[in-house]
Amino acid sequence: MKDKKNNLNVSIIIASSIFVEILVFFAFFNYGKISYSYIPPESTEWSGDLASLDGSISKKIIDDNTITKETGLNKIGNNYIFRGEVKNNYLEFNNLTWRIIEISGDKSIKIALNSYISMLPYGKVATNFKNSEISSYLKTTFLPNLDKEKLVKTFYCDDVVNNIKKISCKTKLSSDTYVTLLELNDLNNSMIDGKTYLVNKNEHVLLNNHSSNRVWVTNGASVTEAEPINFYEIKPVITLSRNNEYVSGDGTKDNPYKIVESDKIKIGTQIKLGDDIWQVYDTRNGLKLSLKGVLSTKYRFSTIKKEFDLNDKNSLAEYLNTTYYDSLPYKDIIVENDYDIGNYKNDLKDIEKKAVRAKIGLLNILDIKINVTSTGYYTSTAKGEYIIGYQNPIKLIKRDMFYRIKPVITIEEESLEGFELIDGIYQIYVEPVEEETIEENIEEIETPVETMEAEQ
Repeated sequence: MKDKKNNLNVSIIIASSIFVEILVFFAFFNYGKISYSYIPPESTEWSGDLASLDGSISKKIIDDNTITKETGLNKIGNNYIFRGEVKNNYLEFNNLTWRIIEISGDKSIKIALNSYISMLPYGKVATNFKNSEISSYLKTTFLPNLDKEKLVKTFYCDDVVNNIKKISCKTKLSSDTYVTLLELNDLNNSMIDGKTYLVNKNEHVLLNNHSSNRVWVTNGASVTEAEPINFYEIKPVITLSRNNEYVSGDGTKDNPYKIVESDKIKIGTQIKLGDDIWQVYDTRNGLKLSLKGVLSTKYRFSTIKKEFDLNDKNSLAEYLNTTYYDSLPYKDIIVENDYDIGNYKNDLKDIEKKAVRAKIGLLNILDIKINVTSTGYYTSTAKGEYIIGYQNPIKLIKRDMFYRIKPVITIEEESLEGFELIDGIYQIYVEPVEEETIEENIEEIETPVETMEAEQ
């Protein structure tokens, strides 16, 4: 396979609306020639039998499926692996939709997020996953927002893979973390006739690095080695323990499998405040909420500064924390919080080096993006003289451009007292007016009119 460069697909928007596009090249990946098949180490085996897991999600999935060698649930060794363009391996966990990759020998369930949580680089260098920037990000930002009691650590192979025809696992399968990325062998094992449920038309970065300066990324049913510093979809992988209880669902997209979970507010929870719907994107320090869509108003980031500064006159930061904040009928429950606004200089830790305390903020590039279909808005992260605009692919925006806004706020969970979960959204319950009361009111109004007509 030819080594074709995959440069960061970034468009810089300038005042004259000229777009400078950097093209991306892809190399075709022939899955059919890969001989490697993932077999878990002995430590993942389990001495119990499936009957003892009656009522568990693991047993339910196995019972629901006919074992096949075609598209569907395949059994390889002691593992049950979904392969091809399957439609019945959806699972809902922690308010997020996942796809079931496999049920391992110990009956734990490896799952991959159906969507992605952000557009990020793998890191400055293509080190192994364990020491990578993206691994650190998943541990410190994503994992704390999951119910870890439902998980077990995820086994993965941390080999460098520089030839897709010779994928090996010489490095012992690691289980030092709960959350990883898709591996090349996950993708390979899920393929039947070049088709899989695990990928889409966009690029997401894989766990295995190609070399010290290249990583593997997907684009539909193909992969290529690419620069680690570019921005790709981040698709987390986690493992559910075998003891999770089944609640409902048949694995389809509209009726995914569900397990017993706590009723605490999680990321993805929707909350209606006034006429606005917000989504929880972080639960570590209060409930951080991002607006479900974007504001109808566009605004420039700043005319003089490249950071989110409340004291910057006529800036987006000032507008959000004065005019916009004052317009909110629920502003009294919004609390100040720290929002990271560091300038990105090719290290993900740069973003956390500076913060601003504000009532209204913006998402930075590290923040979890719950609604990935809502794109094309300012982040609070600068890169050089430009502001990173969040969309797919990432764009660099000149800071005096009028661009879309997706505000974020923080509230305390206690402020939701009196809210009820109605149609999947936390909101204040409004007692409906009974039909009989309406009829009585109509009669009271009509009676004087009839009297007047009679007198005339």
